Amino acid sequence: MLNISIDTLINQLADNSLAVSDEAFPKHLSELLLQDLDRLHQVGAFQQAAIGRGGSLQVQKQIRGDQTYWLDENPDSQTQKDFLDFMRELQKKLNESFFIGLQELEAHYALYPPGAGYDKHIDQHAHTAYRKITFILYLNPQWQPGDGGELLIFDPQN
Repeated sequence: MLNISIDTLINQLADNSLAVSDEAFPKHLSELLLQDLDRLHQVGAFQQAAIGRGGSLQVQKQIRGDQTYWLDENPDSQTQKDFLDFMRELQKKLNESFFIGLQELEAHYALYPPGAGYDKHIDQHAHTAYRKITFILYLNPQWQPGDGGELLIFDPQN
């Protein structure tokens, strides 16, 4: 199921510590994911996103204003299953390419209302060794530069 451009992404990731592509993910699956997201949003399945973890988990809309729906090991739709299968295949390819031993996969939908955002952060909890790679898939089919919501990546070492 992986597109041939995945190899290009792997090479970009090896060279630059990040990779960006408009073609690496199957377009038909993106369209189905957007329909699934809309379905879940219509039935009120999303929750306000929180920051932290465990006992320190808290909602702070001024830091993180999105609403999320977490996908789990027992997906409630074929689309979610297909997405998770794709991600597991990608996980396997990343493990083979970088010998990083990715064992877990976390996935969620995120909806950002107008004006909401997510402040600068490191996508790994302090004192943990997981979340070695973050995969972001935008499902905004009509998005244009200037609409807002651009991903900004910073180097925490600088």
